[in-house]
Amino acid sequence: GAATTTLTVNAVETVTATAGAATTNVVVTAYDSATVDAGVATAITLTDDAATDTATVKVGADATVTNTGSIGKLALDIADGKTVTLDNIGTDVTVAGAGNVTLKTSAVDGEKVLNTKTSGTLTVETDETGALDLTNVAADLVKLTGNVAAAVTVKTGSNVQAAADLGAASFVVGGTA
Repeated sequence: GAATTTLTVNAVETVTATAGAATTNVVVTAYDSATVDAGVATAITLTDDAATDTATVKVGADATVTNTGSIGKLALDIADGKTVTLDNIGTDVTVAGAGNVTLKTSAVDGEKVLNTKTSGTLTVETDETGALDLTNVAADLVKLTGNVAAAVTVKTGSNVQAAADLGAASFVVGGTA
């Protein structure tokens, strides 16, 4: 048969979905619990509707995850060497897997990023420019790519790289994770 490029699952309480080799777009909405193997899809859209909703997504390609609703928990198992761009974290995001991965987000201020990787590094990259609370970000490296012009609060032991002009930014160290 013809290859399916979009996998869509809607309004199912418990979802288990596996994208085929030709799938480039995965859409899962109105779930309570979703387990998704997105394969090599480069666009993944999740829409939860309750704080108790959970989604676990295996990502095998550089991908953009649109987390609409974003009030539940999200777990991303990211393949080695891949970058995931995430628009909204939700309650928290857990990054799992092996190898070196990057999570790019403009929504990390005050959010919780958990690192359960078995090997390799997790880099969290943000382009936010205002005051940042990164005390709940458990990454091997936090990379600031925006022109931050306010206070950046990090937990003790954090590795932070400024890849842009920090202007009037200041760092506060000693937050808890």
